[in-house]
Amino acid sequence: MGQIKNEISLNYPVKDYSGTTNSLTVIDGRQDKNIGNFVSRGQNYQFHFPTSNPADDLQNWFERFNKNRKKGSRDLILYLEKLKIKDEVENNEIFCVLDFLAGDYSFTK
Repeated sequence: MGQIKNEISLNYPVKDYSGTTNSLTVIDGRQDKNIGNFVSRGQNYQFHFPTSNPADDLQNWFERFNKNRKKGSRDLILYLEKLKIKDEVENNEIFCVLDFLAGDYSFTK
């Protein structure tokens, strides 16, 4: 059985419509940096961020969709604590489960 590697797509716009955000800082506090994998229809799927550095990828994602904005006075911090994809079996059925935990903080200058 082969393994299919899927990149997490960061294409959906995350816009700061209010114009109150100056920056987004992402802290990757995950103990296990591997996102995980699951099996579907006999194929093993593995997920990863585009550059294997989720902090940079998420910060660049935010900046890409907010290039031409008036910068505000709030600095946002996203603390990524857990991001796991795994298989779980329930009633003889296999389900793909996303275990995600993050905190966000805002500071005004």
